[in-house]
Amino acid sequence: MKKINKLYLTLATVFWSSTSFSDQTDVFCTTADASSWDWLYEEDGTYTSVSGNWGFHRIDAINRFRYFTIPYDNYRELQSRCDEKGMIAQPAMSRFSDWNIFEIQMPSGEKIFARGYYTIDTDFHL
Repeated sequence: MKKINKLYLTLATVFWSSTSFSDQTDVFCTTADASSWDWLYEEDGTYTSVSGNWGFHRIDAINRFRYFTIPYDNYRELQSRCDEKGMIAQPAMSRFSDWNIFEIQMPSGEKIFARGYYTIDTDFHL
C-alpha cells in the first residue's frame, strides 16, 4: 500500500512540476523611489497587460517578495515604453496590490530580477 501511495505522490509531483500555468497582469510605470506611478496604457486607452507567471522569492526564513516572470523581449518592450516617461515597468494585480517586480527570462534561459520597488511580505506559519 505504501508503494502505491508513493507512486501516486511521485506522479502527482512530476505532473504538477511539468505543468505550466500562465497568468495575466497589468503593467504600470513608476519612479525609482516609488513616489509617483501611472498605469501603462495601450493606444485605445485600455491598461497594458502581459502574460507570465507569478512567483515568490524567499529572502530568509520568513521574508519574501513577489515577482512576475516574463520573456526578455516582452520586458524590453514594456520597459522602453516606461523609459519614455523616465520610469520603471512593474507588474500589478490591481491598484491596491503590493509592489512587485518583474523576473526576466533571458534568451539563454537565465532568469534575472528587473530593477524596481517591491513589498517584503512576512510569512508566519507557526
